[in-house]
Amino acid sequence: MTRKTTILSFVISLVILSGLGFIFNSQAAPEINQAAVDYLKTKDNSAWKTMALVAAGETGLTGNHLKDISSNNAIDYCAPTLAITALGENPRTYPNQDYVVKLKSFWDGAQLGDASTLNDDIFGLLALISSGEATAEPIITGIKEFLIATQNSNGGWGFSVGGDSDTNMTAMAIMALVEAGLAPSDLPITKAVAYLVSSQNDDGGFPWSPASPWGTDSDASSDAWVISAIYALGQNPGDWIKNDHNPIEHLKSLQAAQGYFEYQTGTGEDAFSPVTTSYAVIALAGKSYPVNKITYTPSETFDLRIEGQSSTICSGQFPGPTALNIVENASEICGFTYEIKATDYGPYLKKINDEEAGGLMGWLYFVNCTSPLVGAADYILQQADEVLWYFGEWGWPPLKIGVSAEEAASGGTIEAIVEYYDTEWHPLENTTVKAGNHEFTTDASGSTSVSLADGYYNLYAEKAAFVRSNKIRVKFGEPTSDEVSLQVNIIEGEKPGTGLGPGLGPDEISFLVEPEEIIFGDLAPGQSASQNVTITNTGAVDLYLEGIVSGGDIFQDNLTLNDTAWENWGANIAASNQKETAVQLNIPGNYSVYGEQTGNLTFWGITE
Repeated sequence: MTRKTTILSFVISLVILSGLGFIFNSQAAPEINQAAVDYLKTKDNSAWKTMALVAAGETGLTGNHLKDISSNNAIDYCAPTLAITALGENPRTYPNQDYVVKLKSFWDGAQLGDASTLNDDIFGLLALISSGEATAEPIITGIKEFLIATQNSNGGWGFSVGGDSDTNMTAMAIMALVEAGLAPSDLPITKAVAYLVSSQNDDGGFPWSPASPWGTDSDASSDAWVISAIYALGQNPGDWIKNDHNPIEHLKSLQAAQGYFEYQTGTGEDAFSPVTTSYAVIALAGKSYPVNKITYTPSETFDLRIEGQSSTICSGQFPGPTALNIVENASEICGFTYEIKATDYGPYLKKINDEEAGGLMGWLYFVNCTSPLVGAADYILQQADEVLWYFGEWGWPPLKIGVSAEEAASGGTIEAIVEYYDTEWHPLENTTVKAGNHEFTTDASGSTSVSLADGYYNLYAEKAAFVRSNKIRVKFGEPTSDEVSLQVNIIEGEKPGTGLGPGLGPDEISFLVEPEEIIFGDLAPGQSASQNVTITNTGAVDLYLEGIVSGGDIFQDNLTLNDTAWENWGANIAASNQKETAVQLNIPGNYSVYGEQTGNLTFWGITE
């Protein structure tokens, strides 16, 4: 009992002093263990060897062994992803696969991969963060919360949920949680550190588990991962002294003359020695996991349209790089939910909002109106590609609509032309052209005459067993409208954001929008601001309203109305009633145009 009390007292002192910034005596400085590096160079390539050589400062490394990984298990993508990012490469396009989206396909909304294990969650979190995924992303915060919730009462984690704690998973969990935003002074970390300290052997090293029925001798793998975790905490492993010994001292004692590290004293070289040696090289170099993190800033954008069964879900320009990534990136801006499922053939888009694949119906995609011969996760988008996702059956051709003019005088007409694609565009008869609540039907030439009351309208075409067309905004006469001016000043900062759209609507009606001006103030990339506007129907007829944004691109691409992309927003307001609408501006994390921007939000109304 006395010894246990003494150990607990030491742990509390160590954590508090470390958190307050005290500097301990430096008994071990990071070093490149050249004998181990030379040994690894003679061995077959692996993800761990790659990380170790990068940690040792080696250059000119090849990553050919990291290509074309295919598995139904999340854990199989973790080490290759960590090795790819160690090389400074992007695992989304290395060389033509997207390991990030494949990892994400194992996310069920609560945890990653096998629900009974923790190693895939821990290493998956490290892999995603190494790939430049923002710590505010739902999958990152979700895994972080899952790991905190599954921490054992003694402060450690094991291989499986509810399983006995071990030093290896605990050390890796510490590194993952620190990378995900926890501070060394946060309770889950201090509890984990206490577990590690209580597990240290008298030789200064660490066993796999101090309670293991298979032995409690210190081993090189446990030493190395704990040392890396100590570095991740901003501490010096040379200060973790037990019986006048520290973990670095013990780890070095396990190195053989040939350069490799024995697992335990006297075990010699075996098939796992290159991996054990890789862990040791990383630890002795003063590195933690991930060995390197890339900065991922989606830059190039591509046209995307998502057509559900009854309406357009999303339309605009979004980053790739793959035909599946673009759906993920668009979800934040257009405000839809999605589910990607891992299958034997790769990640599969199973569900958007409530529309879920089943039977012959599912989510399918076109690029430039053609069905690619590879899965969406493997299709790397090229400049000027246009992506169309739709919920329907295989073989449905896409429609497009064109107009003779985009404006007509009061009482005038606009000719709409509908075509479908089958290696080339063909006119399509008996197709419905819609404009609000109005419908028109095309003739044998694919044309129809559209005449409407004064207002702005979105024209689009629908027909059974065809994919809904694009939308074209047209104007008749002089619509009734009211306008709100917008202003924001973009300042330097960091993080991720949202937005997108175009809208529609009016007639001979009367309504008022207040206030007349919204000043969002100073916002950094990743920040957002919101202000309510009140729309009052001052007329005697019920209204349907939509909005149009003009001016600075930050507003056109990133303004939402009631958490909906402004293009997709609409509201019904009964006569003499009013409605509040939240106008929110979300600055994307990769936005880099600083200074003041202005714009206008115009509301158009039509009678229902």
